[in-house]
Amino acid sequence: MNILLLILFVIHEIEEIYFLPKWLKDNREDLKIDKGKLINRKQFSIIVIEEFIILVYISFFCYDKQIWGGVLIAYTLHLFIHLIQSIVFRKNKLFIFSSYIEIPICIYLIFNYFKGKNLNEYIAISIIAIFMMFVNLIFMHKLAKRFIK
Repeated sequence: MNILLLILFVIHEIEEIYFLPKWLKDNREDLKIDKGKLINRKQFSIIVIEEFIILVYISFFCYDKQIWGGVLIAYTLHLFIHLIQSIVFRKNKLFIFSSYIEIPICIYLIFNYFKGKNLNEYIAISIIAIFMMFVNLIFMHKLAKRFIK
């Protein structure tokens, strides 16, 4: 299951690397994003690489630990956020195609991974993992904007 999550992540992030920066640029006025806050493809790619390195570490060294389940839930939530964005903005269906395919797979992984485990512990770990991923994403966006042109 840990390898499958890595594969899903790579497929989804390649899709985002290719489509997201241009989509944000084309829709920045509707999204009310200042031109100076947009990131380019190179900046976004560096963020994805850093996230992938963290995910590889967690997948290979923490698979039997609660943190992997928390990361799986956080990633699945990320995919659901894309679906909500597609409903709200009605413009980004193209670059979130992988979300439609990956959500059922992630739900399957969640049910199999959590079978027979204490869900209360995993809910707490998931909240922590979501918070850590969010903070990391903000931090990496700031670093990418500052040091990568």
